[in-house]
Amino acid sequence: MSEESDQSELLGRVVLGRYRIVRPLARGGMGMIYLARSEGAADFVKPVVVKRMLSDHADASAVKMFKREARIMSMLRHPGIVSVTDFGREDGSYLLVMDYVHGFHLGRWASYVQQARGVGDAPGQLPWQMAVHTCIQVLDALEYAHTLKGPEGNPLNIVHRDVSPSNVLLDIEGRVLLADFGIAKSSEGEEETKTTVGTVKGKFSYMAPEILEGATPEPSADVYSAAVVLHEVLVGRNEFRTQEPAATIQRVLHHAPRRLDVVRPDIPSALADVVARALLKRPEERFATAAELAKALRRVRAMDAEEANAELRRMLDRDFRDPRFAQMFDLPELDTLEHSWRTVPNGVIDPESFPPATPGVSRQSNPTRLARPSAPSDRPTFEEPLPPPPALPAVTTASNASASSGWIAAVVVLLVAIAGAIGVGVWIAQRPTTQPEVVFVEATPAGIALTDAAVPETDAYLAVPDAFEPTSVRPPSTSSGVGGGGPAQSAGAIIDRTFARHTSAIRGCFEGSTPPSGQVFLHFTTDAGGDVSAVDVTPADVGSGPAGRCVAGIARRIQFGSTVGARTFRIPITVRSE
Repeated sequence: MSEESDQSELLGRVVLGRYRIVRPLARGGMGMIYLARSEGAADFVKPVVVKRMLSDHADASAVKMFKREARIMSMLRHPGIVSVTDFGREDGSYLLVMDYVHGFHLGRWASYVQQARGVGDAPGQLPWQMAVHTCIQVLDALEYAHTLKGPEGNPLNIVHRDVSPSNVLLDIEGRVLLADFGIAKSSEGEEETKTTVGTVKGKFSYMAPEILEGATPEPSADVYSAAVVLHEVLVGRNEFRTQEPAATIQRVLHHAPRRLDVVRPDIPSALADVVARALLKRPEERFATAAELAKALRRVRAMDAEEANAELRRMLDRDFRDPRFAQMFDLPELDTLEHSWRTVPNGVIDPESFPPATPGVSRQSNPTRLARPSAPSDRPTFEEPLPPPPALPAVTTASNASASSGWIAAVVVLLVAIAGAIGVGVWIAQRPTTQPEVVFVEATPAGIALTDAAVPETDAYLAVPDAFEPTSVRPPSTSSGVGGGGPAQSAGAIIDRTFARHTSAIRGCFEGSTPPSGQVFLHFTTDAGGDVSAVDVTPADVGSGPAGRCVAGIARRIQFGSTVGARTFRIPITVRSE
């Protein structure tokens, strides 16, 4: 059975006796994530998220990881952690049922604020009090997980290992929830959580330096990651992230992030001092626990918790309901999602009534999109990649035989590919000012999906921020005998270069026509050989016109090669007269 038919097969069905599937939200290499409704007596109904793992597509190791995630999350009962409400197996598939979060993740909010709330060419800034308040809630959740004990009073030693903006969920009620314990470490079932010697799990740019040097993950590593998240949303980018994994690792080990009060004069020096200490390289010099860092941040928050909660709720309700928010990231609006789970006529759901959940398939878009503002050179935009430092040692990516490796390997590819694609700002050709001009434009953060096996970055409202696991890689040796040689060229760079060879032809599709308003998106799906198996041009009014059909015809003939392989990705272009 194909993934497409499998996706449609569940729509309208009730699984595990009470959860009616109403909408596909994301597709993963091992299954699907759905929006569903829990149905009970007396017309009781509430939204949930169902993560479905197809055991036929996963080996024993992947199944163990999925079961372990369910076990760990079932032990966590905290208002700041996404809860698991059910877990079971039906028709050969494992199903994990979780809370639905009616909102988006912190990374998207920070990007939106930077773009939509800016003035002129100056990007918007997340209010530092709100960023600090959000981080405190994350730290409170981490402290709970770090200190949780089992039924017999034994410490569970849970370490999240994947604290990042996409795993911090925010809803319109102002709640802050930590999600995705998919690679969490716990003393419960320790053999299943043990990492192969010489490898690490997580997203490099949020990883504590000692982890990259081979140390066992401890709670203090999560505290460091939370500080990286706070620094990132306040300055507008993660200063450790680069275009290549090897360069990112070197920056984590050696780069000292800029002080917050140097980047933003509105931030008090006391807060800058706290964050600077939290980001020190040596763990014994940092805050030892999440509670310690939270206490230090509360002292400098400049407003009490009740006032901060009210202000956060006001801002999130305003921003998340702004139609531009959904348009910016090509997502369904929150009202659309709410309508999906509240309205089920006669218990039957028409698959055609919902837009596809994955990039690469047409979704009706509003042609008027919010463009990213041009930031001053000393104020990079959110998630802008940094250039790699020279003379980097090689990094070997560990091979993972489990079926979860499709999700695992996706993170490195995603980081590298987004860096390559976002960094493009090249004119296709110089034309007379009376003719339309096709240019690459800087893409909105998280707006480009580039993943293995058509796995999109899962959106915050799924309550599972990533439909893939962070990768396992070997950290570079710290000895002086490390040889030279960089990592293999990224898939993102190959896509960038290959597509650039066809931009002159694409430009010709728009010659003599009126340029469309806003961005145009090319959604690609490629097969194992890197040949284009499907392409869609949005907005729909552009894709259905002569220029859009011309662009689609050119795009279908592009061969990206076996290094790119089978994946789904989106390339934005802007057409304008100069």
